[in-house]
Amino acid sequence: MAASQSLLDLLTVYLGKDMLPELKKEKLKLYKRVQQQFHVIEISNSHQLASFWSNVLQQEQVKAASS
Repeated sequence: MAASQSLLDLLTVYLGKDMLPELKKEKLKLYKRVQQQFHVIEISNSHQLASFWSNVLQQEQVKAASS
C-alpha cells in the first residue's frame, strides 16, 4: 500500500510539474490559431456581405425605387 501511495505521489508531482504546463502551453497555442482563423473568416464574411449590399444598391431597380 505504501508503494502504491508513493507511486501516486510521484505521478502527481510529475504530471503537475512537467506535463500539465506543457499541455497547457500546447492547448493555448492551438486556441490562438483557431481564434485567429475565426477572425480571418469573420472579416471575409463581412467583406462579402458589404460587397453583396453594394451590388444590390447598384441595381437599376433599386436606384429607381429610392428616387
